[in-house]
Amino acid sequence: MAHVNGTAGKQSANQLLTALYKAPSAEECNSAAEELTNYINAVGLRSLQNDGIIDSLLKATRNKKSGFEREAGALGLGAIFTKVGGKNAPSPLGAEPWLLSTLPALLDLHADKGDVVKEAAQAAVTALFALPPPEAVPEFLNELYGVLESSASKWQSKVAVLKLISRLADRASEQVGEQLVELIPHLTNAMHDTKGEISKQAIKTATKVCDRTLENNDLRPFIPDLVGCMARPDSVPVCIKKLSGTTFVADVTGPALAVMVPLLARALNERSQTVQRQTVIVIDNLCKLVRDPHQAAEFLPVLTPGVERVEASASFPEVRELALAALTTLREATKAVDATAEKKDPATVFEQAKNAALDAVLSAIQPHLPSEHENAKSDTWALTGLDYLAKLIVRLADKRIVHADAWNDVYVLPYLRRVCASPAAAAEATDALRTMYVELDAARFGAPPDDDDIEGECLCNINFSLAYGGLLLLNHTQLRLHRGHRYGIVAKNGSGKSTLLKAMRDGKVEGFPTASLFRSPRPHARPVQAAVPPAWYAPHLDLPPTLPRRRHCRHQGQRRRAEGHAPQVLPRPHRCRLQCRTPGCRCDCVQGCGQPVYREAGEHPCGARQALQVPG
Repeated sequence: MAHVNGTAGKQSANQLLTALYKAPSAEECNSAAEELTNYINAVGLRSLQNDGIIDSLLKATRNKKSGFEREAGALGLGAIFTKVGGKNAPSPLGAEPWLLSTLPALLDLHADKGDVVKEAAQAAVTALFALPPPEAVPEFLNELYGVLESSASKWQSKVAVLKLISRLADRASEQVGEQLVELIPHLTNAMHDTKGEISKQAIKTATKVCDRTLENNDLRPFIPDLVGCMARPDSVPVCIKKLSGTTFVADVTGPALAVMVPLLARALNERSQTVQRQTVIVIDNLCKLVRDPHQAAEFLPVLTPGVERVEASASFPEVRELALAALTTLREATKAVDATAEKKDPATVFEQAKNAALDAVLSAIQPHLPSEHENAKSDTWALTGLDYLAKLIVRLADKRIVHADAWNDVYVLPYLRRVCASPAAAAEATDALRTMYVELDAARFGAPPDDDDIEGECLCNINFSLAYGGLLLLNHTQLRLHRGHRYGIVAKNGSGKSTLLKAMRDGKVEGFPTASLFRSPRPHARPVQAAVPPAWYAPHLDLPPTLPRRRHCRHQGQRRRAEGHAPQVLPRPHRCRLQCRTPGCRCDCVQGCGQPVYREAGEHPCGARQALQVPG
């Protein structure tokens, strides 16, 4: 909405702020904060700057003479985070570019002597923590780094920062893993802090971050040792010895390299020939499993000088030979990138892409700006949000996240609603911007090749993405179904198999055929209303509507026959032999499931008229 100009609007904001600071109780303070958020929602988010609301609240949080004002400032900011920028606000999300600057002041209040002030600050930080989407993790971390590295910050504030990083690893593990190169040095510095509370929390946070971001099952058992090396450099030889006895089989990705490379670089500087030998063995084994040459080019060159030094100066010929093998592996891992691309500073490349994205955003929104702010390039308030949005768009484009759901629900439309003249205008600008990036994506990555060799009519050929809230489950995924073929979904627990089936059933997968072309059988003879989502199959494939349940007989031993009796195969479903329940009898009787059933001509010794199974 447009800002209400004039003295009346400013007086109203000033009166609401005064009522907030002078409220005699927490209940009245919360009511005054709600009135303030109603005013902001009615006037527009720009009132935070035009009416000086944020500056006034931040000044209140720093008032050393009045604990009531500090509490009121924290409560007011928390209310703005929830009721102006939250998911349930009249204009949901998209407000944190103008709110993240308040985080250091709220973290400072964690060291306040008043319990009510600390509680209000903690609640406000929790509300602010929920606003940024996963791809905004770098911006959120930058605010935390400033507090963590500041000599003026109290230890309580630094502990709060470390706890927030742990929660961030739970919420956006992939994005935190991408920032490990910059994050680990900050955590290492915190581990060496003289304050015991900071050091202990830093170790806990580093362990949590590594546990959430390292998907390499070969390295996960060594996470305590890896974190221990960050805190205690003298433990590097022990950790290297453990790693040298491990056979690496899983692919090594960026997060694993971000943790391992500093450790290996430090181990290469050890004087012990034994440690050097073990280190080059680990480097050789590890680098063979780096599948992405771009990640190899980013991390592995740091190890090359140390390996070359060991190869040239090691006393034992065996160590020199192992170092030469590791050096060859290092060069092979980065050869694909070195031969086809120039080495550029990643920060410079990102800045150039961000500037290009900002120009594209400004071009898309220009026809949709309000008349009083039609020049976005000179509007410092709008540029704060648009610069933040441009960084998100660069990361989305790199990951090929260009589907409508992510752009409209989480990443782009919520921010453009804050600067465009109306929600409809923001939606038009978002569609125009997304169309541009869809074309850029096709030109950059190319269309997927067609599989002409597959027999049968192609019933489904779509490219889609699937998200659950702010969590991206499938990104730019190609789905093709052909007549006469059977397909299965195989993935680990929690990866989104059931969510995908439900999305297909509910028509939420863009381009997927309508439900009239598919039928839902009842897996394992369960009713359709069961909690387990039904599997899908195409009737064109001539598959049975109900797939038989596979059963396993637990009797696979040697075939036994009853002496003097010819077995007779029964034409009925197989059953499994169990022990007879007649007291004192140890004969075998048929009950349950199993292999083909054989029946005796007479009765059992116990008199039970049951069939005897003789496994074939």
